[in-house]
Amino acid sequence: MFKQKGTLSGIQMHTILAPVNINSGTTSDVINLANYNHASVMVSCGAMAAASTMTVEYCTTAAPGTATAMAFSYRTKLNTTDTWGALTACSSGGLSLSVANTDVLIEMDAVELSIASSDTCSRVRLNWSNPGNTDLVSAVAVLGEPRYAAGIPVTAVD
Repeated sequence: MFKQKGTLSGIQMHTILAPVNINSGTTSDVINLANYNHASVMVSCGAMAAASTMTVEYCTTAAPGTATAMAFSYRTKLNTTDTWGALTACSSGGLSLSVANTDVLIEMDAVELSIASSDTCSRVRLNWSNPGNTDLVSAVAVLGEPRYAAGIPVTAVD
């Protein structure tokens, strides 16, 4: 099979949260799944001095307009190993992050946004509550299964 030099078969990857101290709470960039069927978001936690709750929110616009927490599926692992835990369902109440050096992998199909938002949203972001202390976090989104084939992947960050 021939692949164009420099492409990743339609995969789009973007750092949606550069490594940062979330000591006052924060949100990631908004990603738009209008042109992709699947997103895998890798969240890496460094030092965690206090617990923070991470939610996945669907957004009405890139600004993000109205952002509403939704249920999602994830796996975790210590970043000192290569063994992921089982895929686990999380309610819209979010996931408590408190263990240092932990990775969280969020798996999401675009149809899940459609269902959660009654078919009105294709955008999503991550939100971290204020832990009241130093917590270091970063996040990278990998979007796959493009809806339209293209030599250069279509942007997905609003």
